[in-house]
Amino acid sequence: MQLRNDYKDLLSKKPPVEWNKIIFPAIHISEWDDMLRYGMCWLYNWFMIITPEHGLLVDPGVDFSYRWMKSWYPISRCDTMYITHQHIDHVWWAPAYLEWLLRGRKMINIMLTPETIEDGNIPKYYLWASPERASHNVTLLDEEKEIDCWPYKLQTIQHFHGAVCYGFSTVINGKKISHISDTGYATKVRDTEWEKLVWKEKVIWAPLEILEKRESLRKAINWSDTVIINMEVMDYAKNSYTHATAYDIIDMVKDNDIKNLIISHINPCGQYTLEWMKDLQEFVQEQTWVNTIIPGRDGLEYSF
Repeated sequence: MQLRNDYKDLLSKKPPVEWNKIIFPAIHISEWDDMLRYGMCWLYNWFMIITPEHGLLVDPGVDFSYRWMKSWYPISRCDTMYITHQHIDHVWWAPAYLEWLLRGRKMINIMLTPETIEDGNIPKYYLWASPERASHNVTLLDEEKEIDCWPYKLQTIQHFHGAVCYGFSTVINGKKISHISDTGYATKVRDTEWEKLVWKEKVIWAPLEILEKRESLRKAINWSDTVIINMEVMDYAKNSYTHATAYDIIDMVKDNDIKNLIISHINPCGQYTLEWMKDLQEFVQEQTWVNTIIPGRDGLEYSF
């Protein structure tokens, strides 16, 4: 019996794809599954943008392996991986994914912040492996940086998070697609130097500079055919300096020439029922007049 020692063919042949889609893979968990009770906040961070020629994988967090194994979407088609920041719920499965690619001798484009490397969340071995196996094209994210990933380009969007974080805009198939990852926005901060806010009987002081940050985010996603925005809570809370609320998303999108909105990263809200998500979707849509979509348990396949 002869054993194969060359795995190159395992990833070199891409399964045929005839569409352009944004994909949030399903998780298929039951109502009584412990993952609902203990793992909700880790779900629905990562997604893929797939075209007949290329694939972009964004933020493979702790739920990456579970949902990929349940869904079996063709991640072998992904030739670009974009990691918005180094937090574990956005990067945790990246080393395992890169190990998988390394064994299949496939090279991809990797875009990430220098802090992600410095934190050691992705060992340098997987970023710059031996050339005879796989040597990825690594690009460090920076403010207002345009990255050429032929045949499309990615424009970074600076965020205001607890860590250095960048979303992006790109044009694929003639459609502008933008992603706003974890970022502060805080619509309830008014035009005063400081505003005293009360949250759960605690006093919070909000700085004025957050106001200047709003317009940069609105401008970056303007004229998007589809924008994907991460949300953490419904209303303003202490984390709103670093995460968008539903009201922040409404302010970001309203009157901004956007056709479709996908709200992701909602699980920290502590809600996961279809009824709650439907109410949120209808509320945001009524406020913005923008077609609003929220990935459910069965995932999302959105054609563009």
